[in-house]
Amino acid sequence: MKTIKTYIPWLLSLLTVFLLVRCTEKVDVTLANNQPRLVVEGMVTNESQVQTVRLTTTTDYFYTQVAPAVTQAKVTLNNGTSTVTMIENPANSGIYVTPGKYMGIPGTQYTLNIELNQAINGQTVYSASEIMPQMYSPDSIKLLYHSDWGKKGYWETQLFVQDPPETNYYSFKGYRNDTLVTDTLSKVGISDDKFYNGRYVNGMTTILWNQEYKWYQVNVGDKIKLQVGSITNGYYNFLDQVKMEVEPKNPLFSGPSANVSTNISNGGFGYFAVCAMSYVSTTAKK
Repeated sequence: MKTIKTYIPWLLSLLTVFLLVRCTEKVDVTLANNQPRLVVEGMVTNESQVQTVRLTTTTDYFYTQVAPAVTQAKVTLNNGTSTVTMIENPANSGIYVTPGKYMGIPGTQYTLNIELNQAINGQTVYSASEIMPQMYSPDSIKLLYHSDWGKKGYWETQLFVQDPPETNYYSFKGYRNDTLVTDTLSKVGISDDKFYNGRYVNGMTTILWNQEYKWYQVNVGDKIKLQVGSITNGYYNFLDQVKMEVEPKNPLFSGPSANVSTNISNGGFGYFAVCAMSYVSTTAKK
């Protein structure tokens, strides 16, 4: 006579097939169309360059095209003593730029004011303000290759810098041969100074270059440049929440995330940031 143990493997296989079939059941999801909201993407830096602000609107969940641009708005930038009117360039693009090079100064408060040609969600006037933090120049960076990390290894970018005594927040962007690699918000590295406040940072991990992906591949002899940004607590939280939104959820079936924080008034989304930047570079060697 066959024992129960004889049937266990067969029963487990049958259960697995049943679950897989059930998991492929088609579910039609009907989502309501929401009222669009203004989305602001803008930053003022301490670099002498044309500063940019982009205005778009939110879209429905299944919208697959580029977000609609908000055009013909009046966009101004104020530093407490003078006001600059930004120009939409190209026309009807929703991209607004300073008329010429504009350099932010650490310790200065910058206010972005927006007046729309047509109301969005009943609002025509929006604003945001931030004070630019002080700039802190790093000493150096080091690249370490870890062949046993992942399938094809990783290059690790380590930062060496004296952290000031006050609380600070940092962003990190990586360039390979002067081409920006961390070109989306979700790829930007961030850190606070909770664990090294006021001390010398002797090799903090900033960016990991996963060699499994072509865009992150580093070859011996490549110039690797790290942009170290001194950012506000608000922008740090914004970037942290963006990463939580786009990265895989753990556990898999977690509940929906809350809306990402913003500093845009009157129900706007996005963020107007200020950042004091510095750069340091090295060459990849094995």
